[in-house]
Amino acid sequence: MNKKILVPIAITLVLGLGIGSSITPFNKVFQKQTDFKVNYDVETTTYDGNHNILTYEKTHNTFVDAGKNWTRDCIGQGICGATAFKYIAVGNTTAPTSSSTSLAGEIADCGLARASGTYATIGTGNWSITYLWTSSCNNEAVNTTALFNASSTGTMFMGDSFTTVTLQNTHQLNITITQWVA
Repeated sequence: MNKKILVPIAITLVLGLGIGSSITPFNKVFQKQTDFKVNYDVETTTYDGNHNILTYEKTHNTFVDAGKNWTRDCIGQGICGATAFKYIAVGNTTAPTSSSTSLAGEIADCGLARASGTYATIGTGNWSITYLWTSSCNNEAVNTTALFNASSTGTMFMGDSFTTVTLQNTHQLNITITQWVA
């Protein structure tokens, strides 16, 4: 039986151009899926009294709904004793790689500093983390994002890049990271 954890990431960007107290939005939607997989197997071996192998079998586990939801809540809410991965950072650099431990070019000013996102469950094993920033600078280019378990430093869970957007003062940037385990 096979347990697989798939954590595809869907990032949605919504930019709004502020004019006075009203917002005239224009929408830009970006979605990209990245798989995070963990395979679980069961190996069963029987031995005789002399430690000779009598039988060996390797089977795949079934990842049950309760396990999917526990994984979702452990990662998204931190219920398993770990700190939740709920802090979203944005940057302007090259895409994170599998060996990245920080977001190169992370933006810490202009109203775009790393922020604690809103956690929402969206079905069995599915959740999202969302945050809406408002830029306080002009000509601020943004093209990367990452999810962490701390408001500064911490452990990076995932990272991604997207087509560069250039924010002006009062523009808004919404990032929703949608994840699921299956």
